[in-house]
Amino acid sequence: MKLQTKKKKATTIVLIVILAVFVVIGVVAGVITALNAEMINHIIDANLNKDKLTGIHLFTLPQKTEYYVGDEFEPAGTKIQVLANSNEASYYVDYTDSELRLSGFDSTTPGEKTIEVTYKGFKTSFTVTVVEKEENPPSKSPVLTSIKISDNFITTYDRLEWNFYGPSLEGVTLICTYDDGSQIEIPMIYDYFEDLSLSLKTAGDYEFTLKYNGITAKITITVTN
Repeated sequence: MKLQTKKKKATTIVLIVILAVFVVIGVVAGVITALNAEMINHIIDANLNKDKLTGIHLFTLPQKTEYYVGDEFEPAGTKIQVLANSNEASYYVDYTDSELRLSGFDSTTPGEKTIEVTYKGFKTSFTVTVVEKEENPPSKSPVLTSIKISDNFITTYDRLEWNFYGPSLEGVTLICTYDDGSQIEIPMIYDYFEDLSLSLKTAGDYEFTLKYNGITAKITITVTN
């Protein structure tokens, strides 16, 4: 009987030891698993945070920022910079990207309109202007097309008269013609009148160049002996 009792005790002790070993192994495995999971999550979070987006910045405005009432919005030219906590992860997106949304344009009434820019949950904005169409827009200023000296300008001189007194501009005016057909007569002013003071040694016909506001006219003067 004593021998059997000892065997039972020995068997029980062995079972307890084996159970304890399994418990220790389980605890150790659980700790290792928990540590590995935490380490993996830490690595994943680090990688995600490395390129995490932090905001957007308006890089260029659209080409068109002024509209008439009734016009449609034109986004061409709009570009944003997408910011991240890693400089290497920042990039640019233009108006053609389907994730870039531009909203808030309303041309039914005049005034400043705020355009909201949305990209991946981040927002920024800019303004455009809507104005009424002018029923009678101001006409363009007429453009000077030709000039000429008034008919009372003396075009014939003898050589002595020319060399001592030169041409007479007293009472002479400049007639200016514009592209709309209008004419204006102004006092004789000019930017350049070529060689009016030239001393002439021989008789003949001489051509002089007159310039006013970028327009040129040729004047022929006859000098006799």
